[in-house]
Amino acid sequence: MIRQVKQDLMLEGRSDMASRVMSYRSGYSAQVRSTFDRERLDDAERSVVNAQDRRKIEQEMFSGQLLGVIATTALELGIDIGSLDAVLSVGFPYTLPGLRQQAGRAGRRNKDSLAMLICDPFPLDQHYARNPDLIFTSPFQELQLDLENPIVLEAHIQCAADEMPVHPDDDQLYFGDKLATICRDRLIADDGGFYHCHPRYKPYPAKTVPIRNTEDESYSVVDITGGRNQVIEEVEMSRAIFTTYEGAVYMHMGRTFLVKEVNHDRKLAKIQEATIEWRTRQRDFT
Repeated sequence: MIRQVKQDLMLEGRSDMASRVMSYRSGYSAQVRSTFDRERLDDAERSVVNAQDRRKIEQEMFSGQLLGVIATTALELGIDIGSLDAVLSVGFPYTLPGLRQQAGRAGRRNKDSLAMLICDPFPLDQHYARNPDLIFTSPFQELQLDLENPIVLEAHIQCAADEMPVHPDDDQLYFGDKLATICRDRLIADDGGFYHCHPRYKPYPAKTVPIRNTEDESYSVVDITGGRNQVIEEVEMSRAIFTTYEGAVYMHMGRTFLVKEVNHDRKLAKIQEATIEWRTRQRDFT
């Protein structure tokens, strides 16, 4: 989408505007080109995506230098992005709270604003297209927390064990049948049979629990064009398998790259900028 918008603006003779539109997703590192100062990394394996990096990007976005941002749902939660004039949601975002959260990104300083939903041809989108009043009248769905998911469950147990040691038998009432296994495999035992938060989550375990995904492992996407050797993005492991395989066309900030090499042991994907007019799609055999 960012590529198409920039092309359209260039065709309209508005190259000045094309440079003031950018894309954003949560994996972007502080070394994103075209808008931000670059600093060369000595070690391409170093993980550069952290809260400070993203804050820098967000400040650049909403300081007024940019006229438009094309984003994933990364801007839906937890970020004060100042005052926007309009939000265009492309496709219904699965839940009404999500849609309202996106719409609420605009008009946060008591100014007039516009929120627009552009519907996809999918059944859910078409349902609300035919019944738009439901967007304003339907009750919100209840929040669901799947404590059968071992990744979600462990995060809660690590935080709980930091406040008070956990006992596999006594606390099974609160955390379920998988507590003993998670304690044995993932926590630290003491001589009294209690389990404590693992040191890797210290000193503040709650800070290590992501609010947007449940994965703590990711691949570093390294731009090797012209010998740059620059980490430009971090991709969750579950998504990396499907987007950074060798030979794949990889899109970043509207630019097209080819994936040249993937090292699964070091969790590195090396990409090189390419001028091509085709794209790739993975095949999944289950």
